[in-house]
Amino acid sequence: MEQVLIKSPLQVKWLDHIALLVHDIDASIHFYKDILGLPIRGEEELRAGKRRFVQVNVGSQVVDLVPSATFEPNPTGDANQRGLTHFCLVIDAIEMEEVIAYLREQGVEVHGGPIRRGQRLSVDCYDPDNYFVELSTEVRDAHSVG
Repeated sequence: MEQVLIKSPLQVKWLDHIALLVHDIDASIHFYKDILGLPIRGEEELRAGKRRFVQVNVGSQVVDLVPSATFEPNPTGDANQRGLTHFCLVIDAIEMEEVIAYLREQGVEVHGGPIRRGQRLSVDCYDPDNYFVELSTEVRDAHSVG
């Protein structure tokens, strides 16, 4: 069946950001800033009570981390209970076994990997609020698949 594209008056250009409710902002900042090495904006303002969330810069996109006293992370990570199945962060090509070892050394739960997905090799893990995070890299040659 051929897909028919309907011309919309809305011309979506890109995904600007996603916003995640988080239970423990300190644990979330540690995961995204210290473990994944991503820059955080707004941390000082948040701590001073002048801002409601921090922003994690991921290339030209942003992940907002919104602390919520009433948010309870799903202990199983079951996407059916949350609505968000996962999000993917593309990383520079390194041996994925090194990525797994590093994540485990940092106390991060690794769910699977390395997994071949098309032209990418991925490692799946969970952040402190049990959001499923896929870390993916381009496969450079046949020896990269573990």
